[in-house]
Amino acid sequence: MIAESCIRDDPDTIKLEGGPYADELVVQLPSDKEKRNVVMRLCKSECDYEYEDRLEDEIVADRLFIWWD
Repeated sequence: MIAESCIRDDPDTIKLEGGPYADELVVQLPSDKEKRNVVMRLCKSECDYEYEDRLEDEIVADRLFIWWD
């Protein structure tokens, strides 16, 4: 999911990025432990190396918040 509040769609962003830009992604984690582990491994594989150990800190109510600058 991409929260509407995370979408930048002002004219400057659209001109510079070629369209709207979002800087956060919300991943709904499965309750099944095996499936959850698969999703977490995938998310960790996309993280910067120094950040992957802290990914668990970004989970709130079974939602993982992934952001970038």
